[in-house]
Amino acid sequence: MSTPALEEDVFRAQVRIALELDRATVPYAFAARIAKVGASLDDATMQRYGADAAGVREALGALQAAADAAQGAPYSDCAFDHAREAVRILEDEVTALSVAEGTVGPHEQVQQDLLGLEGAIGWLEQRQAVQALAQLSRVGVTGVAAIESRETFDLELLYRDPDYENVSWASEGQFPELLDLYDVWHTIAAKGQGGMQDFGAEITELSAHVATASEQYRARILQLAGTLRAAAAALDDTSTCTP
Repeated sequence: MSTPALEEDVFRAQVRIALELDRATVPYAFAARIAKVGASLDDATMQRYGADAAGVREALGALQAAADAAQGAPYSDCAFDHAREAVRILEDEVTALSVAEGTVGPHEQVQQDLLGLEGAIGWLEQRQAVQALAQLSRVGVTGVAAIESRETFDLELLYRDPDYENVSWASEGQFPELLDLYDVWHTIAAKGQGGMQDFGAEITELSAHVATASEQYRARILQLAGTLRAAAAALDDTSTCTP
């Protein structure tokens, strides 16, 4: 038989359950974020181009450890302030755009560019123009070189230039310095169509671009490692919070 006292006890229990279910979970699904970053790192490519593979992997491990520890943080505004700061750091610094306007890590576009350049050089060394062009199409906006005029291609580069003042998303999207391969793409295409097999000049030009892209890639990996450490530090600060 129900009584006012019993009904009040049931109501209080229901409220407690509702409040528990409504509480946010520290640390905001960091496991998925960490897994995505880890999957984007290519150890072989980092080692080949002199990027600090050990450093960025160490930083990722530190973030994982901090996220694991933060799961036991007391429920408080303090803990969630630090967790949200870690989220902000990752959202701002680890989210970038590819030239296809997909979401990638800040190092991934340069990583893809390097692989495309090296692939093209390898095919040119074998005197295979068609396969080389297919690899170059993976580099930056070069994929549209076959269908766009020089003028339109230049606009493709301009709109993705972080220093272009009229488009803020180019800077916010963390585009790297995109390579202008329009002329070399058409030179290779013309030689291939003409049956020419001497691609020495094109190999030299593309090798110079590899050097430039490698420098960018090393810088992006260092940047990523620093960002991961900053996010880990924010999560570590949850240990200073009290209920």
